[in-house]
Amino acid sequence: MSTAMSAEDRLELVETAKRLEPLKRAARWGRANGSGYVAFGALSLLLSISSTPDWIGLLIGAVLVAVGLVERSQAARLGQGDPDAPMRMAQAELALLGAIVIGGVIKLFFSSSASAELRTAAGDLPGLGLDVADLIDSVTRLVYSVVIVVSILYQGGMARYFLKRRNDLAIYLASPEWARSLAQTMNRQV
Repeated sequence: MSTAMSAEDRLELVETAKRLEPLKRAARWGRANGSGYVAFGALSLLLSISSTPDWIGLLIGAVLVAVGLVERSQAARLGQGDPDAPMRMAQAELALLGAIVIGGVIKLFFSSSASAELRTAAGDLPGLGLDVADLIDSVTRLVYSVVIVVSILYQGGMARYFLKRRNDLAIYLASPEWARSLAQTMNRQV
């Protein structure tokens, strides 16, 4: 037995599907972002393992992988209407931001970028009066400073973006349960 949907119900379903769109978009961002974090985290872990392991690189690599996995799982939950997912995704971004900033500050202020061997071997370039070790230290400080600033902008921006989805989620969750269920089913079929 088939029951025709009323005009009001069809309109409600269309509106509910529209309310789901920003959540689907945020979920796609979260999945892509999380996948990138896992890939870069694995690469960071591999590059940080050497004869003298870079403990800060290992820590940041591990945090990247963990945050990537959390963000991917929470992105799926966000697409299903989980009201806690935006906060968890934002917290993951802020945890990564904290790890990058702490690691960058440690590298900037508490470790020399040029090894003692390089300082001895390079010294001054003859005739130019250029100290290669100081130049390497300056470039390294610049790189870590830029990484910190970019991380503040990117991870901070992503945390803000995910937090703003709480409002979209509340609007979506205000739709009737039957309409959300149908919108989710239609979303999976597309």
